[in-house]
Amino acid sequence: MENVQFNEPQYGPRVASTVSKPSLLARTVIGTGLAKDEIGAQKALLGVLVAVVVIIIFVLWTQFGGSVESVPDPIMNQPL
Repeated sequence: MENVQFNEPQYGPRVASTVSKPSLLARTVIGTGLAKDEIGAQKALLGVLVAVVVIIIFVLWTQFGGSVESVPDPIMNQPL
């Protein structure tokens, strides 16, 4: 039983392709000319994301009040 051999084909390691297709947003940024390649498009989209977050924080801060001036007068004039 020790001398049993199987004639199975030998398969090499699978290599995943390193070429990936850019996302739709990246292709759009490249197509508009804001970036030349996928890395540049990702940096541009990251910049847009940061700008949107800053604008959202600013709008929420001013809308819901971040200072005493935004509190209505009747509440400010009541004794504690």
